[in-house]
Amino acid sequence: MKKLLFALLLLSTSIAPAQDPRNRHKDPPNYGAQFTLTAHVICSHIAGGGMTMDVLIDGKKYQLTGDVLKDEFLGDVGVLNPGDYPAMLLPPKNMKKNPKSYLSVQRYELLFPDKSHAEFYVTGISE
Repeated sequence: MKKLLFALLLLSTSIAPAQDPRNRHKDPPNYGAQFTLTAHVICSHIAGGGMTMDVLIDGKKYQLTGDVLKDEFLGDVGVLNPGDYPAMLLPPKNMKKNPKSYLSVQRYELLFPDKSHAEFYVTGISE
């Protein structure tokens, strides 16, 4: 009996589907409440295997770069349409104890109308 329970437990953990980090549809219902910023996308284009876009967030001009977005229905890649998208500032990855004050290391996550979301790195900033 113990062997059967162990086998079932082992099977149930091995068949769990992998989750795409850019498209997590099973987020908690209040997940959208974390997107307290608005990113106004001015333009977007595909360059160098990634998507780059010019955005306004809190009155500052940023260039964001991330993975190319793929339309699951059409099976093709596309650029993000201009407009307003809910956004949130993500904590820096691998931040050292004493970051240099003259460097800006930022990541934003944008929420799309279908509740999918994607992460973008700040690759440019201007006033």
